Amino acid sequence: MRKTVFHGIRLIIPETVYEPAEDTKLILEALEELSPEGKLAADVGCGSGILSIYLARSFERVIGMDVNPDALSALRENASLNEVSDKILMVCSDVISPLRVKLDLAVFNPPYLPESPRKEDLLTYSWCGGRRGREVLDRFLLQVRDAVRDGGHVIFLQTERNGVPETETLLSSLGFRGQILKERKLCFDRLLVWMAQKI
Repeated sequence: MRKTVFHGIRLIIPETVYEPAEDTKLILEALEELSPEGKLAADVGCGSGILSIYLARSFERVIGMDVNPDALSALRENASLNEVSDKILMVCSDVISPLRVKLDLAVFNPPYLPESPRKEDLLTYSWCGGRRGREVLDRFLLQVRDAVRDGGHVIFLQTERNGVPETETLLSSLGFRGQILKERKLCFDRLLVWMAQKI
């Protein structure tokens, strides 16, 4: 268990939960520039809950979702620590399929490394994105279309190596207008933050 402060948000992070890193920071910077607000947002793959907590400052309700039950426990504790428990709901889920609501915003920092997760190691689900590193992202995009209201937005991250043309094609085929908001070069790849609006 580790205690930290990231982007001004206090966190307690179990060993089995993804710790906020450069990808998290890039999404937070994009959210700060956009200043989104509304009734309902979802933080898919919430991990420690840092994005849920950030979104709870400007949305009436936030749904934190993760396949890792330890992440939801961390979100519960961190939401209380940052005094936003009353605005956050928790759902144990793989990607977004169980939702039967219409979101104003869905945010996803997906696993993007080209590896398969190990069933016995919950932490690997937070960074292993399948053979090409985009299997989880593709499932999310295929499912999120029905969860976001018309005119609503999706913000997500991918690496350049995961295939930018594939993302452009998929977004267009699903009825989204997408653009890259921010990018940052790291030693292993370039991180890209997309915003897509359902049209």
